[in-house]
Amino acid sequence: MNFRELRACTGRILKGKYRRAFRASVLYPTACLFAWLVPVILAAVLIQHGILTPWELFCGGIPRWALLCLLWSSLRFLFLLPVRLGTWSWFTELSGIAQTRKRLFSGMGAFFRAFRCFLCVELCRLAAALPLALGLSGAAYAFRAAEGLPEGGALLFLAVQCLCIAGYGAIGYARFCAGAAAVPFLFLAQPHAAPLVLLRTSFAVLHGRYAQLVRLVFGYFPAALPVLTIPFLLPYLMTDYTLFVQVCIREWEEKNHARTAFSDGTAAAVPA
Repeated sequence: MNFRELRACTGRILKGKYRRAFRASVLYPTACLFAWLVPVILAAVLIQHGILTPWELFCGGIPRWALLCLLWSSLRFLFLLPVRLGTWSWFTELSGIAQTRKRLFSGMGAFFRAFRCFLCVELCRLAAALPLALGLSGAAYAFRAAEGLPEGGALLFLAVQCLCIAGYGAIGYARFCAGAAAVPFLFLAQPHAAPLVLLRTSFAVLHGRYAQLVRLVFGYFPAALPVLTIPFLLPYLMTDYTLFVQVCIREWEEKNHARTAFSDGTAAAVPA
């Protein structure tokens, strides 16, 4: 896939529509930032007043804090779900697939289908992050236990092994996140499909494209080094991301003779 053609297509799409794309692209990151800042600010206040220590924060020393985090994670998921789907639906419409946005959350049944689909994806994401979390926790406990022992070589060796597990876990988690990147677009195309079917299809669509996806996202990193430029780059990044996934879906459909809602609306918008 030629990224130069992809970005040229993005420039044509955003011509005359940049202001609306700017508002749409800033909404979702702002909502995510707000949702993540709330527990961070609360934890900082609790640490400042001596109610919580950094060790208890990361290792779950206080059950009430863990319960509060679980409750806030549930509320954050419900809050971000319509924002996330609305944002990707808008960029899908911008790319030439207007019918998907009109069906979004037309009733409680549609919201429940979206809730079930993305809850399944989030649970799979948590399962993919489990080796990373266990490896880091094991390494932290081993290093902490080795501090008070005169001969803690075995514990240090265990800590290094846990860090290796965490490293492999981070790679696996990154691969899962990259493989599941097409799920929102596939859901917009086929909202009645089973969650695991959408997840498997997403992995099939993006198989062998992980490096390209990373290059696409990190290609904006040099321009984003001055932090003030990030909001102005978001419309280009999110349009590029949407087009990239659509191209992958179209190529997968052509290869497997599959039919989705993307089949009839993508050809005019994305480069061949």
